[in-house]
Amino acid sequence: MKVPFREQISDYDCVPTTFINALIYLFKREEIPPIVIHKTYLYCLDYDSSSHRHGHGTTGCAVKHLGEWLENYKDKNYQTFALETEFITGSDVHLGPGNKIARCLNENGVALINIHSTKKNWHYILGIKSENSWLHCFDPSPKKSIPGAIQFERPIDPQGPNLKISYEWIDTFSNSKKYVLGSKLERECLLLRRPKK
Repeated sequence: MKVPFREQISDYDCVPTTFINALIYLFKREEIPPIVIHKTYLYCLDYDSSSHRHGHGTTGCAVKHLGEWLENYKDKNYQTFALETEFITGSDVHLGPGNKIARCLNENGVALINIHSTKKNWHYILGIKSENSWLHCFDPSPKKSIPGAIQFERPIDPQGPNLKISYEWIDTFSNSKKYVLGSKLERECLLLRRPKK
């Protein structure tokens, strides 16, 4: 059974929500071990406002660590649960020729993409399809569209995109715009796919 995507329940739980959406996109409900859900919430939301410049939320270190844990997790009772993950940062996170994000999406994988969302905040969205220089995503906290660059829409499919962003817009090296990958120093993305048989 496939489960619908969900939206986040606070201003800060975009990472665990996006991880859960990635898992329910890649696997049926009965294929996901309970411990995987437990570890997702255990590892995420690792910073509070007193210790992190971006306020409450989840660090890139936690995203990377959870990705590594998921790749190494094995359970004989859930033999169909297997993941390949790759945490990319800096200049590896782009949508130009030969980019890893589009390649992963075209191989039926997903991408947890960190984007600049407001003046001081960063936000994770789930990339699910790359087509005609547009990135189709699910944002767990939808905002307003920007004509020609960012289009929010009501998903037709319960696991369909609710957002599409033009490559030209998102692949901007500025931290002053919304829904961009931002400067090389800030860029991070986790790629997840089921192993090829």
